[in-house]
Amino acid sequence: TIGEIVNEILTNSSAANLQTFFFENKVRELLLQILLESEKTVPAELSPVSVNALIKAKAIILSDISRHHTIGEISKRVQLNEFDLKTGFKKLWGVGIYEMLLDARMHKAKKLLLETSKPMKEIASLTGYDRLTSFIRSFRNYHNITPGSLRR
Repeated sequence: TIGEIVNEILTNSSAANLQTFFFENKVRELLLQILLESEKTVPAELSPVSVNALIKAKAIILSDISRHHTIGEISKRVQLNEFDLKTGFKKLWGVGIYEMLLDARMHKAKKLLLETSKPMKEIASLTGYDRLTSFIRSFRNYHNITPGSLRR
């Protein structure tokens, strides 16, 4: 558990030359445990290796929402086959890869519309849309209001 890991870090009595190594590994273990506990309950059929790959895939997707990542590209980067990537996403987060990307894009678009005066075309580009009409259509379908109406 997280408490046990923190306790091990605080009570470590390793030799000085091993302390850095011990600390770095314990911090990695702690971060992984926090990530796993912050996510929904991990389905039993997902191995820890698969969960790590899925977490990496999510990070890749959300690190640059303006970019369109293909399933094949992501699966190669996280070393998980395409089927396991797609089904694992559904099992772990309850949504598909593109649905998660769309959610991130639409939340960012809404935030930019409300908090900046950036032109609509720039917001479309920042959220991964090459064409303004595609952005407006997606935004309206997602939020049930056009971006222009929201901004006004």
